[in-house]
Amino acid sequence: MELWADVLNRTGWDRDLEYAKPDGPFRTGSTGEVKLEGQPATKFLITYCEPLEGYTDRFFLPFYVKMDWHHTIRETGGGREVTFRIEVSGPSALILAPIMRNILRDDLPPSVDKLVSLAENRETVTVPGTWPR
Repeated sequence: MELWADVLNRTGWDRDLEYAKPDGPFRTGSTGEVKLEGQPATKFLITYCEPLEGYTDRFFLPFYVKMDWHHTIRETGGGREVTFRIEVSGPSALILAPIMRNILRDDLPPSVDKLVSLAENRETVTVPGTWPR
């Protein structure tokens, strides 16, 4: 979970991310800005955050569309399962959802694989100030 919460260093595993700039600590209600290669910068809002369980961040797209990324970690018999689920809503979601699906189909799996690989090879580290106490 520390890798998700380390917003400034997400470029180490998210291959299409040029930068991520949080406005504050990683918790529900926090905001910031991200920029993907070839795309304009966009604002985000963390709408849900539960340490060691998951979080949801919302991105505000053109034409009043919202894209929610649900990230979860679930304990399984053999370890942990990492899941990303994306929801697109708003007046032009029917148009933008297939476009986003095509963009993410190729780009998302390698980024998730790299995140999982980094997490598996990383010692447990407590990141000061990452989670509200």
